[in-house]
Amino acid sequence: MKFPFVRSREFPMYQGSYRSLKKLLLAASLQGNLARDAADRINVRALNGLTLDIEDGDRIGVWGLSYGGYMVLQSLVVDPPLFNCAIDVAGVGDWETYNQGTSTRLGTNASADPALWDRSAPGRHLDKLERPLLILQGTADVNVPFWETLKIVDSLEKLGKPFDLMIYPGEPHWFRRSYVLRDAWRRSEAFFNMHLIPDEVEETRESKARQ
Repeated sequence: MKFPFVRSREFPMYQGSYRSLKKLLLAASLQGNLARDAADRINVRALNGLTLDIEDGDRIGVWGLSYGGYMVLQSLVVDPPLFNCAIDVAGVGDWETYNQGTSTRLGTNASADPALWDRSAPGRHLDKLERPLLILQGTADVNVPFWETLKIVDSLEKLGKPFDLMIYPGEPHWFRRSYVLRDAWRRSEAFFNMHLIPDEVEETRESKARQ
């Protein structure tokens, strides 16, 4: 899925490769540093955003789906103040509950290296969340079970952390129905507008729209 609005709005976009991300995650997991290594490298790319012709490096948002959603959550707890806002679409919050602790995704099982699994589970460290977060997921997701989002939501509520949430009944991992896609993109655009566009820019745009 792609943002249909980013190229015509005030949002320069860096889009990473899913394959390169998987290689990065695999290499990091084999080194036992999935939590910090992968998230740190992604965050460094954001810090180097000025090379992408981003005028205001203090206003960077991050969006991710599936593995990307997991990395969004991980980045938020590894380096809380870096991104101004974030959108998690169907991201995994805890590999141990996602695969009942048997996944080889981290190169070992949960009982063999509990510390690795703990630091690779952003859902366990949401007390570090500092920035606005929007969560989107469909209830019929079979790739990342819906309970992963419910656990994130439950933790955020217990911690008293503000967040935005939209649940799409019957929608799978990759949103398919046109009205759902329209709502997800419009909601995402409004979220980025609110947290990334300076007030004076928004006021100018609204003024032009009224003319």
